[in-house]
Amino acid sequence: MGINYQPVANATREISGRRTTLPRQVQQDLLEYIAAHGYKPGDQLPTEQTLCEQFGASRTAIREAMKYMEILGIVSIEPGRGTFLKSFNIGNLLTNLPMQLMLQPEDIIEVVRVRQVLEEYCLEQAIIHGDADELAVLGSWVSAMKVRAERREPMGDEDTAFHRQLALMSQSRLLLVILELFWDMRQRWPFNNEPAALMQRYRRHKQIYQAMLKRDLLLARCYLVEHYAGTYEELLPVVSQSEK
Repeated sequence: MGINYQPVANATREISGRRTTLPRQVQQDLLEYIAAHGYKPGDQLPTEQTLCEQFGASRTAIREAMKYMEILGIVSIEPGRGTFLKSFNIGNLLTNLPMQLMLQPEDIIEVVRVRQVLEEYCLEQAIIHGDADELAVLGSWVSAMKVRAERREPMGDEDTAFHRQLALMSQSRLLLVILELFWDMRQRWPFNNEPAALMQRYRRHKQIYQAMLKRDLLLARCYLVEHYAGTYEELLPVVSQSEK
């Protein structure tokens, strides 16, 4: 038997000591319902009318909850056919979250710091698991960055590819997915593409790569810290401007 709801879309309820909107609570109950009934990816969920009766909720509340679940990549709403459960993919979940709307300029430094911590773990795991072929790929991106720097061209794609290769070498799928989100966000923020800055960026990546070749984790970490120091220098003006 479902929970009885007020048929008002913007009503709120007290849940675990905090207030939540009705559609948000319906969404939570729907997730619990799906888990309890053993639905699998590809299975069709009950009709809107059935869910309204099951949860004692209005059509508006059910629709809003389902729409949000679709945005998160949990279900697929197919007009004329119904609603189907999708395969859980944390990558879809993270990339569908409106991070650019949620984060403010003053959050940038904290975001970069979190990414730095994750990449320090990447280095450790990449040194443990990475083989010669993977290191060669890493080196190819360093070479590509050198070409860009010498041509005085932006190297955002090559920079991301270098860090993505480190994540691949770490053999952590979850880490790779999370870092993809951070890399996408970094591309949306300013880079210093002056010739001297480009050359310095290339050299810092080269230093990390050379430490990786030696399997020297301590040295690689030191160079990573130096690399991120440059990132902070580039982004601090953005944060300072937002505080005025």
